[in-house]
Amino acid sequence: MPAKILIVDDHEAIRTIIDSILTHAGHSCMTAATGETALQMARRFRFDLAILDVNMPHMSGLEVLSRIRRFVPLVVMVTANSSVDTVREAVALGCDGYVAKPIEVGVLLARVQRVLARQRIEI
Repeated sequence: MPAKILIVDDHEAIRTIIDSILTHAGHSCMTAATGETALQMARRFRFDLAILDVNMPHMSGLEVLSRIRRFVPLVVMVTANSSVDTVREAVALGCDGYVAKPIEVGVLLARVQRVLARQRIEI
């Protein structure tokens, strides 16, 4: 079943790549370049999943994660920084999965499908 996904990354090329991959897989996607915009969109629209970059200016992906969870049930973090402390903090804040950069198409699709399937089972 297709999901409505919010993609948040400060790099336009990354947003475009993730959007293209997930749209091609049948999902409906919207994008945001900043954490502030992502939170506004999450309040206004219903999303099944948010994909957040960890390292963004002004408001980090971890800060967005802590605030967006009340609006979006599932969150996958995307980052080139997979330090143990960052991963531990993201998990403590409710992150449902991680994808490392550079993004591999198969890895991204598998992670998104696994997270979405887990939510459907829990409902």
